[in-house]
Amino acid sequence: MRGRRSLRAALCAALAVAAEGGCREETVDPPRACPSMPGGFSDCTPSSGVTVGSTSWTFRDRFPNNGAALGDCDGDGGADALSFSWVGTARLYHQEGAFSFRDVTRESGLPTDLWAMAAAFGDLDHDGLDDLVTVLRPEDFESLFALALLEPAPPGRSPPQPSPIRVFRGLSRCRFSEVTAAWGFGAPLPDAPLLLDGVRLWDVNLDGRLDVAAWNNAGASHRPVMFLSRADGVWEEQAGALFGAAPTSTWSAAFSDLDADGLSDVLWLHDGAEGRSAQFFHREAPAWPVTYREVVIAPSLFGPKSGERSLMGASVGDVDGDGSLDVFITDVGAQHLLVQRSGFGFESAAVRAGVDSATLPDGGRTVGFGSSMADWNNDGAVDLLFVASIDQGNRSPPFARLFENRGDGTFAARDDLLRQPASRVQEALSAADFDRDGRVDYWLGGSGEGPRIVRNEVVGGASFALRLRGRTSNTAGLGARVVARVGDRSLVREMSPGGNSLGGDEPRIVLGLGARDHADGVEVRWPSGFVQRLGRVEAGAELTVTEPALVTVETPRVPMGGEARVVVRPAQPDGSALGSGHAVRVTALPGGVEAAVTDRGDGSYLARWTPSAAGDAVAVVSVDGATWTARPNLRVR
Repeated sequence: MRGRRSLRAALCAALAVAAEGGCREETVDPPRACPSMPGGFSDCTPSSGVTVGSTSWTFRDRFPNNGAALGDCDGDGGADALSFSWVGTARLYHQEGAFSFRDVTRESGLPTDLWAMAAAFGDLDHDGLDDLVTVLRPEDFESLFALALLEPAPPGRSPPQPSPIRVFRGLSRCRFSEVTAAWGFGAPLPDAPLLLDGVRLWDVNLDGRLDVAAWNNAGASHRPVMFLSRADGVWEEQAGALFGAAPTSTWSAAFSDLDADGLSDVLWLHDGAEGRSAQFFHREAPAWPVTYREVVIAPSLFGPKSGERSLMGASVGDVDGDGSLDVFITDVGAQHLLVQRSGFGFESAAVRAGVDSATLPDGGRTVGFGSSMADWNNDGAVDLLFVASIDQGNRSPPFARLFENRGDGTFAARDDLLRQPASRVQEALSAADFDRDGRVDYWLGGSGEGPRIVRNEVVGGASFALRLRGRTSNTAGLGARVVARVGDRSLVREMSPGGNSLGGDEPRIVLGLGARDHADGVEVRWPSGFVQRLGRVEAGAELTVTEPALVTVETPRVPMGGEARVVVRPAQPDGSALGSGHAVRVTALPGGVEAAVTDRGDGSYLARWTPSAAGDAVAVVSVDGATWTARPNLRVR
C-alpha cells in the first residue's frame, strides 16, 4: 500500500522549513473506501475525490467533455492523473491510495487556469521524471461562445485566450515548470496552424527522448504536427517532411511496430474521409534519417460499402495469439478489427470476431471513440473495451462496450460487468491498475457528464505486472515488445499509451497467467534494439526491468573541429556486461565518419571522431556485426 502522507508534508520534511510559523504538516484524511462489488466493475468515482476541475466558464446545457492523462508525477509507482475538461480548468490529482485522489494543482506549479482538450505525461528530456504536454484548439472556444453554449463573459472579464500547446517539465514531487518556448514549442508555424485536440508521445527518432505528435479535426488545411527532439534540447516540427499533407481532418494516431522489425510505424486516422480514412506509414530502415513510406490501405478493410468514414481511435494487441499485433479501430457505425496475416497484410475480422457493434439497442448507429485492448480477466488473451458518444444525426443513447476474448480471436459481449446505471456519453478512456491488485481498471471520461472511474473486481486468473526503465531507450520503454512464455503460449504485448487520443494509459503492463502460477520467462525487445531476457516470474510479482546503459554521449555539444566522444557498453541478454575483446564499430552520420574505437578493458569502448558538419550528429553503433537501433545524438556548433 502506498504511503498516506500528503505531498505537502513530504515537501515540508524535505525542505526543513524553520521560519516562524513553520511549514506545518497537513492532515490527510484516510483514503476513501471504494464500494466492493465482486464479479464485475464497481464505480469508485463518488469516493475518489475527483472532480473534472472547477469549470471556469459556465456551460449552458451540459457537463463539458472531459478525460484524463495518467502518469506518475512523483515517482512513487502509483497512477496520478491530470483531469481536464474542454471548458474548465485542468486539475492535477495525486493518488493517495487505491482509488483515492487529492487535488495538488496549486502546489504543483501548473497554472490554475490551465485549459486542455487533450494531455499526455511522458519523459521528454530523459531525466527520469514525467513531463506534461497539453493541447487545445482555441477556435472551439470562439464557436462555443458564438453558439451561446458558454455563458457570456462577466463584467470586466474577457473570454479566455488559451494557448494551443503547452509543455511543462517535471521537477519531482509532482511539481512542474513551463518550458513551452524554451523547448521549441511556442513558435508559430505558417503552414500548420496550431489548432490541436489530440496528442501522442513517442520516441520517433530513437534518441531516448520522447517526441510529440499532435493533430486536430478542423479540416485538411490544418495538418498534424510532429515535433522531433534535437540534441540541443529543442524540439523541431517536421510532420510535413515526414508524412506530407493529410487528406482531411485527423482524429487520432497510433504508433506501433506492427511488423516487428524494430522500427515503429504510424497509423493516422481521419474523420470524415472518403477513400483514405486511414493512412498507414511504414518506418523504413535504416533507423536514421527518419523515413516513412505510405502503404495504401484497401478501403474494403473498412466495410463492403464505399463512402465516408469517421475513424476515431485505435488500440493495438494480439487478439488471436499468433504473435502478431492486430488493430482495433473505432468508427461511426460498424467498428473495425484488422487482423495481421502473413506478409504484413491485414484482413477485416470485426464481424467474425463479434466486435463490429454497428448499432445500439434502439437501432441507432454506434459512435465509437476511445478503446483499450487489455486482458481484463487475466486469462492470457487480450480483451476489449471501447466507449461511445453521440454525433450529428446520431443521438441514440450510447454506452461503453466490453468484450471478453474467448481465446481464439472471437469475443463475447460482457457489457453487464460494467454495471452501467444508464446510458453514458463518453469519448475518453484511460487504463491503469489503480489499486495494484493485478487487474486493469479504467477511467472513462464523460461527454456531457462527469467521468466514471471503475474498479476491476472480475474473478479471473493470476497475473504479474511489468514496468520498464529505459536508460538508452526512452525511460518508459514506449514501443518495447514484451513476450512472456506461459506454458506452451507466448503472450505478446507492446508498451503503449493506449488507444485514446484525448488522454493516456499508465506505462505498465499487466500480463494474465490464467490458471498458472508463473511465467516461464520474459523477453523484452527495447526500442534501442537490445533484447533482454529474464527467467521465471511468479504470479503477483511487480517487476521493473531496467535496460543497461548501452551508450553514453560524453560530449552532448561539440564545437566545429572539436572531438566527439561516445562510450559504448555492450551487454548480455541478462543485462550484465558483455566484456572486452568484441568488435565495436561506431559510424557518425551525416558524413559516414568512422570513429576511432578504443577497448578500455573494463567492458566499455570509447569512440572518438571529429564531426564534419554543423547540426545534429548521430552515432550508429554495431557490436560483433549487429547494428543497434538506438540513435544517440550530439549537437555540433
